[in-house]
Amino acid sequence: MADIPRILGIEIPLKVQLVERTMVMREVLNFAPGSVIEFETPCEAPLQLHANGQVIALGRAVKVNEHFGLQVAEVAQPAEKIQALQ
Repeated sequence: MADIPRILGIEIPLKVQLVERTMVMREVLNFAPGSVIEFETPCEAPLQLHANGQVIALGRAVKVNEHFGLQVAEVAQPAEKIQALQ
């Protein structure tokens, strides 16, 4: 049990994924300032919070002062979160 505080102090990189799309190289090479890339995901869709490549929560983008934030709406079960960190 003495290791629990040490384990709980480990830093874990998190990533928020907005959307994902595949494009052909020709389209990517044609990007220019002002280009708009359309995605199939509706703008109201929840954002995914990833830890170690696994989704551990869903939420929506919020502004926190002058920074980006994520307001969590759904959270994975504790066992799923632990599994994601292994």
